Amino acid sequence: MKGLARIYLPYYIVEVQPGNRRFYGEVHVSLRVPRFQALVLATPNDLGFEKIPLGGRTAEPLASPEEYARLVEELLEEASKYEAQAFDVGGWKGLIRAMLTGGVKPKPAGLEARLALTYAREVLGIEESSRLRAYPEKLWLPVDVRVTRRSVEAYIPRGRGRERFRVLEKLAEKEPEARRALEELVEASRKPL
Repeated sequence: MKGLARIYLPYYIVEVQPGNRRFYGEVHVSLRVPRFQALVLATPNDLGFEKIPLGGRTAEPLASPEEYARLVEELLEEASKYEAQAFDVGGWKGLIRAMLTGGVKPKPAGLEARLALTYAREVLGIEESSRLRAYPEKLWLPVDVRVTRRSVEAYIPRGRGRERFRVLEKLAEKEPEARRALEELVEASRKPL
């Protein structure tokens, strides 16, 4: 597809202890977005990672493996404090007001925290008592990206075809810092290495 730039996003393999679960955590774009969205690009699945990036611009990790594991643990600890407050109605007066106005509106930070916790638990397999260990080896996810004034298109190469990387597209659409990170990487990819 014409106009696409090949970039490589850095990932660490993160082991969830105890147990034998692991996930892959992205450490460039996801560390530039608001705290409770930092796990949006984390996945338990191998997306087609490469050990050596060839033919594109690499994004440097914004944290060491130890820092990344610590950041995720801190994020989840902070999110668990919001969990009970996600749908806090504000006592009896709030409950009556909610009944009169027809509903309870979740607090945005509490809702994002709850979503982060749910994703961490149900998809990544991280429990409250879990400890995380990130391996020092970097894996690279090749992504073909096009940034226009209106949108961001992202594709993960699959054999001879491509698969839309919709999570990255949505993140860039919602978060200006994610979009800016992709714009910088695309611009850098056009300059000689």
